[in-house]
Amino acid sequence: MSGGGRVTPFSPQQFAAMQDGKPLKRYRKTILGKVCVVVLNPFSGKPEEIILEGNPNKASDLDTLTVDIWDVQQDQFFIRFNKNHFNSGTVEEFSVEVVLEQPSPNVISDDKIREALNKPFLALKALLNKFTEVAPVYRTLAIAEELEKSEKILNYIRGRSAELEFGDVTPDTPGD
Repeated sequence: MSGGGRVTPFSPQQFAAMQDGKPLKRYRKTILGKVCVVVLNPFSGKPEEIILEGNPNKASDLDTLTVDIWDVQQDQFFIRFNKNHFNSGTVEEFSVEVVLEQPSPNVISDDKIREALNKPFLALKALLNKFTEVAPVYRTLAIAEELEKSEKILNYIRGRSAELEFGDVTPDTPGD
């Protein structure tokens, strides 16, 4: 038997929000370290701790560095029990749309790569410098070889792939 002050799990609004996959609010940690926050479990109605971890600047870590809040009662609880995190700036309210609307610089079509390879060298260089993963650089190299681009272009692409793969911040690049 539950007590009078006890939280009743799954209000109609909360249930509807969970079905739509649209939380009332989302909070994220803002630092690289782990952050322990207290949330109201929507299933049991009891407080529990959650560890938020991951890089707040990487969209791929979104699931591990955010906590979803499904109704007003959970939101008030979260704000009250994590006041120190809000005051220190280690946790902030976060808009999901902001991250989801920003396309990854590593997502690019072969047509866009071909287009960049047919532009002046500086445009290609700017594109390659936007990549944060090695896979699109390898695709660019393969297409450049297919299009029989100059050694200057091929060497720059190889240098950028080495920079990303091995963390070499001073690649041996030919002059423009």
